[in-house]
Amino acid sequence: LLVRQGDFSKALVMALRLNEHKIIQKVIENTPNDQVSVVCRSIPMQMMETFLGILAEKIADSPHLHFYLNWSLSIVKHHGVALRSQSMRMLSSLRAIHKALQKQYSSISDVCQDNYFTLRFLTKDASKSVKKTQQQKQQEL
Repeated sequence: LLVRQGDFSKALVMALRLNEHKIIQKVIENTPNDQVSVVCRSIPMQMMETFLGILAEKIADSPHLHFYLNWSLSIVKHHGVALRSQSMRMLSSLRAIHKALQKQYSSISDVCQDNYFTLRFLTKDASKSVKKTQQQKQQEL
């Protein structure tokens, strides 16, 4: 109901209090990108460990990496000092986020590298084909 009304901050805090992962996920996914920063400010530090754990799961599983990176960035911007001061309490959640980001980076890096080599091969092959066609045209003249 709060999500439909556009009160995403209150909806997320209530979902975190209920500790229902599916409801938390639904609120996160229905929050518009321009509201993420505002919603992140409203998350109390007592609930941050739960939220970071869910964020780590979504970063690892979701194809919407940019969306969840935006959430991560907003959390660090608005709660960075508090996260640093309570780093021992948040260590497992922060490590889970780091591990998920490393996994995503590795898979994206592999795809990019494959694309790079494929493009190099295709451009070399195309340039050879163009040269061969030009030589054939010159021989015909």
